[in-house]
Formats: sequence, structure tokens, C-alpha cells
Amino acid sequence: DASKNQALIWLHCSAALRDLRIGAPLGDNGIWTCTQDQVARALDLGLAFPEEFMVVKGFTIWKQDGGAGGIQGEVLAGNLEVVPSEETNEIWQLLLKQAPLSVDTLDENIAITKKAWAMGAETNGNQDTTEDVGRVVYGSNTKVSELADDALRVWIAI
Repeated sequence: DASKNQALIWLHCSAALRDLRIGAPLGDNGIWTCTQDQVARALDLGLAFPEEFMVVKGFTIWKQDGGAGGIQGEVLAGNLEVVPSEETNEIWQLLLKQAPLSVDTLDENIAITKKAWAMGAETNGNQDTTEDVGRVVYGSNTKVSELADDALRVWIAI
């Protein structure tokens, strides 16, 4: 199974852990990545609680090359927006409410993710994050945005 070979990515958004230089910053938004060993040590020493960490497993949809590629290239191309650092903690706290992904938690996790996405869009002054709101799929009454949401749900469930 290929998913068993994917690396776990440990993240935190803790000011105390940042001050202790536990992990490394992912830009200037207050989110840091760390190793499993750093997490274990912080927990063992009582520097953090398990709830302060988020662990993700999967893959990215952007190119992994250097220079203007990768996620920074997507930001520079206008495909992604950076949430201001003063808003990161509120969105982080919302995302921490997600449960480990399973068939039973899929819908709630997607709802939380969509709410976090909307919060980030509002922070950047965008009321709407897609150009397709209101448009329908040719020959149907299905909104393009609904079709996209349905496709995302199926893709995540795989």
C-alpha cells in the first residue's frame, strides 16, 4: 500500500514552541514543521500538549522544484494567497478540530476545512473564493461549485 510509505508531516502553531526553536518555520505565518522526535521530546518535557500538534500524511498538488516553483511559485503566480499571520492561530484552532480521516469523519472534516478556507478568504478581503459560483454544468442544473465539492469528496475518500 503506497499510503503506508508516505512520510508524516508534523506541524505546530505554538508561540512557546517557536520561542524554544522547536522545529523550523514554514514561512512567516507562525506555522512550523517539526520531526516526530521533536514532538516526542516536547511532550516528554512537558513543553507542549498533544493537542498543539497537527500531523498530516499525503502529497502535494504543486511542483516540488526550486526557484519560483513549489508552493511559493503558486503564491507568486496568484494561484494561492497567504493568510496574514495575525489570523493564522484562529484558523489553526479550527483545523485542529478535525478528526483522523475515516469514512465516518470525512464529511465533518471537509466542512471544517471549507470553513477554514472561507475564513482565510475573508481575511484577504475575498467574499467568494471561486469564479464559478452560480455557473451550472452544461445541460444540467448542477452548480459547478457543487460538482467540484463532490469531486473533492470522492477524491479524498479514495
